[in-house]
Amino acid sequence: MLYYSSWIVSPASSWIDDYFDWIDPSGSSLCCRINRNTHKFCPPDLVDNNCIPCPVYLDDGRPNALDFSQYLPYFLSENPGSNCPKG
Repeated sequence: MLYYSSWIVSPASSWIDDYFDWIDPSGSSLCCRINRNTHKFCPPDLVDNNCIPCPVYLDDGRPNALDFSQYLPYFLSENPGSNCPKG
């Protein structure tokens, strides 16, 4: 038996994959939302009928460079929660 070995119990998770799920406007959790009138970010736990999915255009599941950069700060500042576990 090797005492200096370690084992990975589950596959590693990448933040970039979580971000692509978070920003996906057709996703089940709709984590990325903006206010349709003010265009300001709506936190995932905010209940407001004016909050709509972020207008992101995905190419093969990935946002373009502008959308990637625009919404990344919101993703990084959010804490995971029941409404949005990948925030």
